[in-house]
Amino acid sequence: MLSKKKKPKEQTRSIQIEANHSIIQVEGDIVGRDKITATNNGVSTTDLTELVERFAQIRHRIDIKSENQADKAKLGKAIKEIEREVKKGEKANLEKLEHWLRFLASIANDIFQVTVATLTSPIAGITKAIQLIAQKAKEEAALSE
Repeated sequence: MLSKKKKPKEQTRSIQIEANHSIIQVEGDIVGRDKITATNNGVSTTDLTELVERFAQIRHRIDIKSENQADKAKLGKAIKEIEREVKKGEKANLEKLEHWLRFLASIANDIFQVTVATLTSPIAGITKAIQLIAQKAKEEAALSE
């Protein structure tokens, strides 16, 4: 009796690359030993470059603004989490994004305004859903002033 060999199933894997406070997630099908066919479900490379620059400017404003290390740490964490979600594109957790935007509005309105301006700008990589969440957070912050 001849035995049938089973074909190996293709596996989907993902990797995360982190550099300069930025994270890129790439998913792909691993085919054979060295060939990876990749798809990126987040922000395109061109848009990612612009986003990274804008978030770097926001972090710079935080460094200039606050002398208190605890405040810097809180603001830095909020910006890092917002940036992380935005870079996920369509896969962003909108509830998490909204939470961090509200938090940012409650502790540093000027940094919040710059962040919202970035998220509502016409950068192609920022999804409409993210833009709407940012706009909603801006409107809520204006009402609470």
